[in-house]
Amino acid sequence: MGDFDLDQLASIASGAPMGLSKDNGSKIPLSLIDHSPFQPRLVEDVLELAESIRTHGLIQPVAVRKNGGRYTLISGHRRFEAHKIIDAHDIKVVILDDPKDDQDFALLAIVENIHRENIDPIEIVLALIREPLWGLSDSIISSLLKLSETKVRDYRSITRLQSSIIEHLINNKPKIPVSFLVELQKIDDHAQQWDIFNKILKGDMTRDDIRLAVKLQKGQNQAKTTKAMSWVGST
Repeated sequence: MGDFDLDQLASIASGAPMGLSKDNGSKIPLSLIDHSPFQPRLVEDVLELAESIRTHGLIQPVAVRKNGGRYTLISGHRRFEAHKIIDAHDIKVVILDDPKDDQDFALLAIVENIHRENIDPIEIVLALIREPLWGLSDSIISSLLKLSETKVRDYRSITRLQSSIIEHLINNKPKIPVSFLVELQKIDDHAQQWDIFNKILKGDMTRDDIRLAVKLQKGQNQAKTTKAMSWVGST
């Protein structure tokens, strides 16, 4: 990570970036602000927020990072989109001091979304798959995302799924319970894993069905090992 610590990241994500920024409350034209490549979800359902901003104004500035002659939006993506809906020319911002490394800002984007919205757990997994965050310890990710270390380990395990399944998850964002994917990654055979994945997509597999497939696989693997050891012992 860069120079941010856990308290600083949590502070910015909760809307209190004071002490980490300059030009607090400055206004910048929307046309000069680009979305962060680390934003972990599509922004949607901002019409109500847009009407609130139109009526009451923006209470909490968005956080941006200077990038040459432009700015990268770090937190406040829904507020930014709401401003576009009401045809605002500019938006109140907090400009973060000195660019930190990309890992910090990837974390910040994820933390902000989890703290502010009922984000689908699978979207957290997809965000973590896309960004280089897995070098952090379970305890750090747990503290930042306010998840138990058990859940963090589960999310990590999903990254062991074969690349074709990961690609499908990223491109199509199917509504699959995380627990299904945690069980699915225990299937070693890629062909079987892909077959089960497609059955999950069709609604033809329950978590218990997947667990049974894992159990059968372990039994088959154990039988193969026993047979191999028996063959070696007879030579």
